[in-house]
Amino acid sequence: MPFESSATHQDLQHFLTEPGCAVCRVMAQAEHRYFDALLYENVLSPPVHARLRAGSGFCGRHLETLMAMRDPMATAILYGAILDDRRHLLVRWRRSSRVVGRTMAAAAQLAEAGRNCPACEAEDGAGRRACEVLAAGLDAGTLRPEWERSSALCWPHFVRTRRLCGTGCGVLDDHEAEVLDRLATDVDTLIRSYDYRWPGERTQAVDTAWRRVVAVVAGRFQGGQPHARPPHASPDGSG
Repeated sequence: MPFESSATHQDLQHFLTEPGCAVCRVMAQAEHRYFDALLYENVLSPPVHARLRAGSGFCGRHLETLMAMRDPMATAILYGAILDDRRHLLVRWRRSSRVVGRTMAAAAQLAEAGRNCPACEAEDGAGRRACEVLAAGLDAGTLRPEWERSSALCWPHFVRTRRLCGTGCGVLDDHEAEVLDRLATDVDTLIRSYDYRWPGERTQAVDTAWRRVVAVVAGRFQGGQPHARPPHASPDGSG
């Protein structure tokens, strides 16, 4: 399939018109779709359970996402299986005189929650594809109009996309520089506005500069706000 016909290309055409980094938005969408599929379709899937148990569940950030979905039954099923593994392992350890060598190394590894987090893998994979398609779209010109009207990219995704760009690198650089220069002016104005001698009124762009500068430097934010996650109530309405 040509890259311009791909779902990722269509997503970028839309997300480049929204505030914030379009690649971050693609990743947020992938995160939501992952958890939506997990909780509605795959909560009893043996391969899903095996993957989560092998990695001690989700990383801290995605565990917060799971908890925000407010699905008590699914959370209990997923983490109850991990708890059972730990209980059985502890029984074996208590029967042995001590834990040494490879067993000790395995014990240390099992203490690390969220190793190889599957939600991170889904999110990061979507981010890589988005950067690849954006670079190809700038090279071919298919995403240039949307890019030049966009909020540009957060710095991590700009650097990743820039490495992949060919002829579109100049277009990428020019617009990114323009957006960063405007942001720097807003940040400077925001700081100066706290001086009691400040004579003017702050614009909305200046008021939000402190959030937007974090979004640009750190990524994974949309328009200066963390990704919104809709509540996911259990079927009986509890949670």
